[in-house]
Amino acid sequence: MKVLITGMDGFIGREISRRLSGAGWDVAGFSNGPEAGKKPSLYRGSVTDINALRTVFMKERPDACIHLAGLAHAMVGPGELEQVRQVNVLGATNTARAAVEAGVKQFVFFSTAKVYGETTPAIGLDEDAEPRPAGIYAELKYEAEQELAKMSQKGDFGLVIIRPVAVFGPGDSRGNYARLIRAVRRGIFPVIGGGHARRSIVYLKRVAERIGHILGPAFVSGKIYAFSDGTFELKEILKAIRRASGPAFFPSFPDRFAQTATSAADWLLTNATGKQSHAKQTLARLTEHFVVQAHHYDAQFGPLEPFDLDRAMVETCAFRS
Repeated sequence: MKVLITGMDGFIGREISRRLSGAGWDVAGFSNGPEAGKKPSLYRGSVTDINALRTVFMKERPDACIHLAGLAHAMVGPGELEQVRQVNVLGATNTARAAVEAGVKQFVFFSTAKVYGETTPAIGLDEDAEPRPAGIYAELKYEAEQELAKMSQKGDFGLVIIRPVAVFGPGDSRGNYARLIRAVRRGIFPVIGGGHARRSIVYLKRVAERIGHILGPAFVSGKIYAFSDGTFELKEILKAIRRASGPAFFPSFPDRFAQTATSAADWLLTNATGKQSHAKQTLARLTEHFVVQAHHYDAQFGPLEPFDLDRAMVETCAFRS
């Protein structure tokens, strides 16, 4: 079988491509990243260009499509919101339309667990919880989910939506955990609020493993899967990074001082750059809980082997791009 992956040369796309190729899939890609166009199977183009998408889909005629292309971790200015929407919403519907025209029956859309909100109670939210997207990225991903669901309900293609929690793993350079690892490697990292914030995380290689099971004969349209490998306190994650990458000192830093400094930083950055500051979001990741209880995947396919945080962090920290 053949699969076409948009954003194939990205952090998640590369690993999924490797996994599916190893399992016997014929893999093609579509991207405007730096590797696009350098090999025959990875076409260059923007998902906002439906004609470019149509050309590639008609040429490759894939059985399935995984849509990963999008703008994440963006500092959005007043004039840039429409551009981000064009990529994250129109890009998704363009890809689906081109896929339908080429006869694709299995369409996997990568959304985000942030559609559940920016924070959760310490006990977490069930993956069936009502979405309450927080922030531009999550709002646009949820909008794309809804548009794709409407298209799928016409019966032209099957749709599966993936809502991964924070993904970490080898090859990441821009994600939240990549930045956290770099900060710890500097030798000192302030632990705000004692490091008791509970965070759900998922390892890159296990994301790809799950996708390998979902595609093909086991594909069930209409499913929504939250991907998570478990929940850890921030201090557990920091210690795993320290064990994997070397000595680091974690001084405690009270919440109230961080909140005051963060509010000032938000105001200064927003006024100086005209763009939305992410200082408060960064603080929230260090002090607030984000826990999603994922069970749909395990119920259908069975659980993966037990997750080993230390092993995953060693593999992540050992990687050099």
